[in-house]
Amino acid sequence: MDKFLFLRQALKEPAATLLGNMPVIGENYKKAMKPLDKGLNKSGCIADLLITELEKLPRAQSNAVSCRQTLTALTEKLTHIECSGVPLDNNRMWRRLILSKFPDTMSEKVLSKEERLECKVLS
Repeated sequence: MDKFLFLRQALKEPAATLLGNMPVIGENYKKAMKPLDKGLNKSGCIADLLITELEKLPRAQSNAVSCRQTLTALTEKLTHIECSGVPLDNNRMWRRLILSKFPDTMSEKVLSKEERLECKVLS
């Protein structure tokens, strides 16, 4: 009940109107969080914008300085994406997107090393 009371007192318009006339009882806290999250949580939109920014990052040139700058920019974007709630698992989509930001020679080295590691694991 204390959490729900604190929540109602802390909210301002338009969030306060989402709770309507819910009685201040403890079990309503979870019920109150659903419309608030649905109506006000914009993390999905933020994640979409961050992924678009990641896709627009230019490809690194074939030198160490450019690759390092690209890696730094990628790391920043990926950290922001992960903080927005998008899981950064070992998905092929993420690997392809990341590798596409580096020169082909570097991407090919990474992929061949991955293949060798997979072969060792399977044998």
